Amino acid sequence: MSVPATPLGGDGRARARVPLSVADPPPRRSGLGFLLRSGSLDVRLPDGSPWLVRGAQPGPRAEVLLRRPGLLGRLMRGGSVALGEAYMDGWFDSPDLPTFLELMTVNVSSWLDTPAGRLREPVAQAWDRIRTQQRGAVPSMRGHYDLGNEFYALWLDDSMAYSAGVFEDSDETLETAQARKCRLLAEDARVGRDQHVLEVGTGWGSFAVFLAAERGCRVTTYTISRDQAEFARRAALAAGVGDRVDVRLEDYREITGLFDAAVSVEMIESIDEQQWPGLLQTVARSLRPGGRFALQSITMSERHFANHRRHRDFVQAYIFPGGMVPAASVLRRLSAHAGFRWESDREIGSSYALTLAEWNRRFTAATDQVEALGFSQRFRRMWTYYLSYCEAGFRTRWIGDKQISLVRT
Repeated sequence: MSVPATPLGGDGRARARVPLSVADPPPRRSGLGFLLRSGSLDVRLPDGSPWLVRGAQPGPRAEVLLRRPGLLGRLMRGGSVALGEAYMDGWFDSPDLPTFLELMTVNVSSWLDTPAGRLREPVAQAWDRIRTQQRGAVPSMRGHYDLGNEFYALWLDDSMAYSAGVFEDSDETLETAQARKCRLLAEDARVGRDQHVLEVGTGWGSFAVFLAAERGCRVTTYTISRDQAEFARRAALAAGVGDRVDVRLEDYREITGLFDAAVSVEMIESIDEQQWPGLLQTVARSLRPGGRFALQSITMSERHFANHRRHRDFVQAYIFPGGMVPAASVLRRLSAHAGFRWESDREIGSSYALTLAEWNRRFTAATDQVEALGFSQRFRRMWTYYLSYCEAGFRTRWIGDKQISLVRT
């Protein structure tokens, strides 16, 4: 059986794949079909023989190349985190990792309803408690951002924006999408000339610089990353707005003063759930009555939020320790309690899938430069998995991303 060279991913875009050789024998049907309700998986076993696992319903078609046996047992013990670790350790590869993870994602719920899935749940929880030390994990949120400006510059766009752009067309450049993101948020916050704007979470300063340069306002922005703070200050000076951008190397809990508007781009997910009320209350008390808060936040689907709270996933274990993704309903409740009126929201999750695909493409193209910076092969595979894992989450709407307009009552 031949494998199409360009099957469609979940977003409808053709993706290059490595077909089985014409000389290969036809793939045998695997007895593991119960694992898939939707889609199909072409498996290349360690001995080179092909297998086909097919669900009863249509869905993504993916390929996986097993480098050593035992992957299923590893998944039974450790769940989704173990799948990422297996990829980091070189146990398997895929010519289209995002589509493979998309296939896994759309089948997770049905798989957990099987006897094998019900058995895996308590085993995975026990295994997770035992593994208190993560090999290769980023030790802290600050550590994530302090991997080095050179590292991030290799695969982010020139603005160094580390958040979703907003695409109107999949053929647009990432730079165009990132500029649109800034414009939309500035409009949501109704930022005007000579206003004083609070930003929670500086990143590398591109949004603060945009607001000062394009909207003529003053910006006070807070970050806990020394590397980012230094970069943002240099960016503001280079743009000629150094006198209007005040970068504070401080935690959001140290915010003082009164502001006309506030913005925050994908920062709330980087702190734990217990801090969400305090963050929103801090922003609310820092705004004048009627002041607007433009908040861009990744959101967990309502269906999966309870499970997300109970179980640490790959991103929490290896990329954003201590972080958690809120459900939109939680943000609504907490923002109302803090003194905000929820005026509107805009879903941009599909744009995040496109953003991540472009980041992944750039990261892969910069493999040699990343290695030259001293990052190990295991780290590089971890990062590839992280970008692919998140893209799959947005493709399947397991997670979303919202631009929210809040008004201080």
